[in-house]
Amino acid sequence: MVVVQGGTVVRSWNTGTLGENALAVAGTIRTAGNYWNGSGAGAEYDLFGNPLGPTYNIVGGGNWFDGTTDGRLYNYAVMHNGDYNLYRFDRDWANPQVLFYAGFATSGITYDQQNGTLWVTDSLTREVRQLDMAGNQLSSFFATDGPYAYGIAMDPADGSLWVGGFGSNMIYQYDQAGTLLASVAVPGIGSAYGMEFSIPTPGTAGLLLLAGLGATRRRR
Repeated sequence: MVVVQGGTVVRSWNTGTLGENALAVAGTIRTAGNYWNGSGAGAEYDLFGNPLGPTYNIVGGGNWFDGTTDGRLYNYAVMHNGDYNLYRFDRDWANPQVLFYAGFATSGITYDQQNGTLWVTDSLTREVRQLDMAGNQLSSFFATDGPYAYGIAMDPADGSLWVGGFGSNMIYQYDQAGTLLASVAVPGIGSAYGMEFSIPTPGTAGLLLLAGLGATRRRR
């Protein structure tokens, strides 16, 4: 797990179990695990990486490479390498409910606090799509920089979108029309599967959290 602020890595730590990639960040970090290089187990941490005690076990059947939250009632994730449905969960990653089919190879997901929509990534074509809660596409662009496109995070300060790829230490910032704004190297991340900004609270503005493999591994 890596925390980036102002384009600089400010801290990092190892999660308790392998595969804690799906992030739901709102005051604390609640992770869910994938089943490729993990057991589906997740946990809760403060923003400094200290375990807070609760653990979570997400439903099986695929890989949960990214996650997001509205910060109040629900978390969201897409079952990658599974049914590719977009699921809604309680804040503790329980009670999964299928909302709609998100499309083959969909992986990354982030919640837009301004209008209650979701942004998702197609890991192969690198298309970034904005969806309403019924699955209707509202807008899209292609993240043309970097290999593939897995994790995605929206910066609540300006509405820009950060996209991470497989097998790369780079993350890329786009505006919502798809214009590249910046790129940042994140040493050691390997593959930025899970990405999420902390919902702003005092002292947390601009905190971007990334969950990766730590080293490049073969993609399934």
